[in-house]
Amino acid sequence: MLPPILVTVRYSSSRLPGKCMIPVQGKPILQHLLERVTTANLHPVICTSTDPTDDVIVELASKIGVEFFRGPLFNKIARWAECGQALNSEFVHIIDADDPFVDIPEILESIDEARVYDLDLLSTSDRSDRGYASVGMTLKSKFLSTLSFRVESLNSDNLDVIPWDLLLKDSDKVSKKADNVLIPDSRLNLRLTLDYETDLELISTLIIELGNSISRLDLENYLELHPDLATINSENASLFLQNKKKQLKDNFNLG
Repeated sequence: MLPPILVTVRYSSSRLPGKCMIPVQGKPILQHLLERVTTANLHPVICTSTDPTDDVIVELASKIGVEFFRGPLFNKIARWAECGQALNSEFVHIIDADDPFVDIPEILESIDEARVYDLDLLSTSDRSDRGYASVGMTLKSKFLSTLSFRVESLNSDNLDVIPWDLLLKDSDKVSKKADNVLIPDSRLNLRLTLDYETDLELISTLIIELGNSISRLDLENYLELHPDLATINSENASLFLQNKKKQLKDNFNLG
């Protein structure tokens, strides 16, 4: 049995507030992602906070029959850990709700790699982390509990950007080389994460023209034939990385 796919989502903690609830073709973008995952016979679980601002997320989950879990507001690692314990699953795979075109085969590869090598964590690929948004990370639920304990020693509980350098130890069974074991990409410099208005423009266009269940390969082939679309939000890549570095500096004095 495949592990659950934890879909991390908050309504108000983004550069584009409420972004995942923005309707496209009559459905919130979050619903398009959930349908994509469910259609692939994976088990999505909404992982949101107990804050009242996130009630709208839970209302959507209830409406469309998707399981949900609510936990700490800022400490998403603790939220993931509590959710993993509640689901009683050995592994979980974590994706962000602002990545509506995740690559299902790559997710399955990540899960398989973590299981075969009994990893505590198989990291998100570097290219996905930069906004390519194809895959999340696979973790053991027990390791999430370990990380949740370690987080308590940090000088900030704002984990919008996670300071992995402060949390991981040499003894952990962690693969940081996801790019070497998951599906490679060498054709396009894509940004398919939803953070800014131009991201919304591209993602909305793709949902309208291609639907929410198109394979990642077919989507990339389409964009290769329409390179003008791929440049709609290309300027956001460096802006996003700069913001992540600033958050790590401000919250944890890293960098």
